[in-house]
Amino acid sequence: MFLMEKGVGYMADQRHLNKLNEGVSAWNQWREEHPEILPDLRKADLYEAVLSGADFRRTNLDGVDLRNSRLCSVSLNSASLCQANLSGARLRHASMHKTFFKETILQHANFHKAYLLDIAEAVQSREKLLVVLSKNSLDSEWVEREVTLARQKEGKGKREVLVPICLDSAILNSTIDWAIAIRKRRHIRSFENWQQSSRYQKMLKDLLNDLRRE
Repeated sequence: MFLMEKGVGYMADQRHLNKLNEGVSAWNQWREEHPEILPDLRKADLYEAVLSGADFRRTNLDGVDLRNSRLCSVSLNSASLCQANLSGARLRHASMHKTFFKETILQHANFHKAYLLDIAEAVQSREKLLVVLSKNSLDSEWVEREVTLARQKEGKGKREVLVPICLDSAILNSTIDWAIAIRKRRHIRSFENWQQSSRYQKMLKDLLNDLRRE
């Protein structure tokens, strides 16, 4: 049974939470029958919830606890996940077009084959693309597509678009073609000790200073 987390501030609409408690099929049917309703699940406790296939389009999921939840093939298009915790969540084949992330915890979340529909538009509209390299991200088709699009954009101009940073040493031993190309041709900034606040602040400051000089 899904509950609302205790605390102050705005909370989920209990009626919406009750509907989700009826199961994914009932939830999706309700969404189909009432497209005018924008579900509010703020701060709901969905820890280890099995929600694969759920329709969370335009849903307010701010502050929701989704740790270790199963979110395979969910639709998060235009959903808000501000300050949500998705640590360890499984999001294989999830759809995330215009999904809003701010201060969202994504540590160890699995985005394998997740689909970000407007990624090409995002890459083309930005001067720089920061790509985070780690054991998990190297296996992500999403990250591979980001890198490919950024390198294609670089081929049309003189400035570097791709800014790689690494969270572990996986990039050093990777046999993936695009990872090898980055390793050979780019300076990869290390954020391996990002958990240490003082080290992280220095690494971030150095990175921002380098970006401003370019």
